[in-house]
Amino acid sequence: VLFRSVSGATSADDPETASPAVRGALLRAERVVGEASDGRPQVDRSAFRAARSDDQGRFELSDLAPGPYIVTMVAGRRREERRVEIEERGEIVLEFEAEESHR
Repeated sequence: VLFRSVSGATSADDPETASPAVRGALLRAERVVGEASDGRPQVDRSAFRAARSDDQGRFELSDLAPGPYIVTMVAGRRREERRVEIEERGEIVLEFEAEESHR
């Protein structure tokens, strides 16, 4: 099995806190399977990977098939999406910032 993953970290967006880790943020990767008529990506909601960030704000979503994905981070009221392309034997590192009150 080839190792393909998305990993990274979450941190608070308050500059006075020196970006401490955000524990427990939800990260979800959904495979893009097409485009809707309005240009938005269509995802396969039945096959996804999810994880929560650890005490240091780190996360890893592994064993992903190569191809396009939407990676979503949710922490408190903050939700952020990124479109990424997983290459064969690839690894992508993402950084997300979450609300300071959800550390």
